[in-house]
Amino acid sequence: MVRLARDGRMWRIGTEAEVAWITSGAAAGLVIVFATVDAARGAKGVTAFLVEPDFPGFSVGKKEKKMGIRGSQTVELNLDDLRVPAANRLGEEGGGFRIALETLDGGRIGEPVAGRKRVRGVL
Repeated sequence: MVRLARDGRMWRIGTEAEVAWITSGAAAGLVIVFATVDAARGAKGVTAFLVEPDFPGFSVGKKEKKMGIRGSQTVELNLDDLRVPAANRLGEEGGGFRIALETLDGGRIGEPVAGRKRVRGVL
């Protein structure tokens, strides 16, 4: 989990943190980053932030070599003392885990269709 700390009207996220296997991370105009102040709080300590790729401390790392589904690039994102304005917090402090689960629910809707198309391609 990526660590964060409050720094006045900004949040400081990550210290040489690398987040791997981010689909379309190199092309995204906006990224949601999940981080925690205290890992001991578990899911209740996770907060979500909207991060623009031109924020200081944010960079795209290496592109992953994949065996399939090459239509989108999967990359590593580097967060090195990333500074994010407090206004870019998404939802409530500590509400990031719920946001992550809701995001997964929305993304999973298309997976059965995609899987069916892959099977048809094999047959």
